[in-house]
Amino acid sequence: DEERKPLKRTLDGIRRRLIEFLEKEKKAGRLRPDASPKALASFSVAAIQGALIIGLVEKNEASMEAALRECYAHLRSFKTK
Repeated sequence: DEERKPLKRTLDGIRRRLIEFLEKEKKAGRLRPDASPKALASFSVAAIQGALIIGLVEKNEASMEAALRECYAHLRSFKTK
């Protein structure tokens, strides 16, 4: 468990900063009212980590980029028009 603490701190920090950003965007009316900053932040971290692993395992940048494009598309779906 001790070896996981630094990674957990890092991921928690990234997630916290994303939540803060997304909350500001929602408050400013740039995100749909039904958007959950916490859920979107967790999704983003998981999707980026998953895309990185896909790229490493497949040794294929195109696969990683495709996964990231889908992540961005999902995030954009919460943007107000």
